[in-house]
Amino acid sequence: MDDKLKCANGWVYRFKKRNGIHKIKLSGEANSAPIESLPEERARLRALLAKYDKEDIYNADETGLFFRMEPNQTLGTSPTSGYKMDKNRISILFCTNATGNHKFRPLVIGKSFNPRCFKNFNKSALPVTYR
Repeated sequence: MDDKLKCANGWVYRFKKRNGIHKIKLSGEANSAPIESLPEERARLRALLAKYDKEDIYNADETGLFFRMEPNQTLGTSPTSGYKMDKNRISILFCTNATGNHKFRPLVIGKSFNPRCFKNFNKSALPVTYR
């Protein structure tokens, strides 16, 4: 006989409903801009990119990593007061061509040029470029 506890989503859902536990949003931002024009923009972009070899088409994208940020949601039985989110972050830039055979090392940009965590550490040994 298998003695492992197995909990299905239905059990969790009924437990939360029975005990008045629900998701509470602690912080957040407004919704994105409307996307009605997306199909026309995709067609225009495809026509523009068709003129170039995929080896010569590059895409770069930046993202932020909020390394001290706490979750913006929790479970609870009653509303909870929110808090100001910690804005400490690093920015990371990724870049590659359309075929994926030319990938640049990720570029990481932090607040400090020489952070204490890199003391006595060779930054050039990192798998990223840090600035």
